[in-house]
Amino acid sequence: MGLAARTSLLIARRDFLFAFFIICVYTGPYMERLAKNENETKAIGTEVAASLQSGDVICLYGELGAGKTTFVKGLAKALGVTEEILSPTFTLMNIYNIKSERLELKTLVHIDTYRLKTAQDLVEIGVEDYLGAPGAVTLIEWPEKIVELLENKKVSKIYFEHHSNHERKITVER
Repeated sequence: MGLAARTSLLIARRDFLFAFFIICVYTGPYMERLAKNENETKAIGTEVAASLQSGDVICLYGELGAGKTTFVKGLAKALGVTEEILSPTFTLMNIYNIKSERLELKTLVHIDTYRLKTAQDLVEIGVEDYLGAPGAVTLIEWPEKIVELLENKKVSKIYFEHHSNHERKITVER
């Protein structure tokens, strides 16, 4: 067997083991990963997207610039969202159609409460139509500002921490 064939075999084996590891780790209630750049942060979003279910509410915790919106971009792409994902910092809530083979998922809702004055402001623009709703997946940046709206919802938490200049530690709790 030539060098190219052995290299291809090793790469295929590595990819299989990586996929197996992700499946084993992520099917549990906890996952911790280190992302070295934006592409790796998006890839973790892709991994999380594979396990999402109708009505999931995902709370994203982390400082400004920690990678929350970058993560959402990877997750959205994996769900088949074709629109550009923009931070809803000024609009509070962006709604995207999911174009996925997973028929139970129809809508991705991306909320950013960083500039929110009161939870009532979100209620007034219709957030309660989406939180935990069948067919919807809701991602919330700065969820600590709307704790009262999340009561009795199926909530998962993802924490983003600056690890070094460009690295982010991402911890998923389901």
